[in-house]
Amino acid sequence: MIGDLVRKLERGGHSIPVKIIAIYEHNADYETRDGHTGCMSLNGYEPIPLTNKILEKNGFEYGFFPESKTTEMQKNTTLLATYHKGSKTVFVAIDEPNFKLTNACVLYVHELQHLFNMARIKKEVVL
Repeated sequence: MIGDLVRKLERGGHSIPVKIIAIYEHNADYETRDGHTGCMSLNGYEPIPLTNKILEKNGFEYGFFPESKTTEMQKNTTLLATYHKGSKTVFVAIDEPNFKLTNACVLYVHELQHLFNMARIKKEVVL
């Protein structure tokens, strides 16, 4: 989707993080962190795996998820993350005052971006 953070595949097996700014039939325009823009093939990128470091940089804490949202309105957004036992799958919970608790399995940074959008949280994901 437009706005997604992905890795642009470079020659020699290297990759750089880019933000998708436009999508066409066979390619996409992107922007780098330093503001440079370019065009790449739609098969010239890969998703960025979600890591502990990325979750921590974005304010997530590790802990147990609440069974349901409390009836009391909270002033702040709560961000929780945990691993599914025996796998590398990350489960993320977003408890936002005006949004129902979201508890979802995410593997990649762009999926985390989509959760923030669903919860109407205006936040740029920090890599």
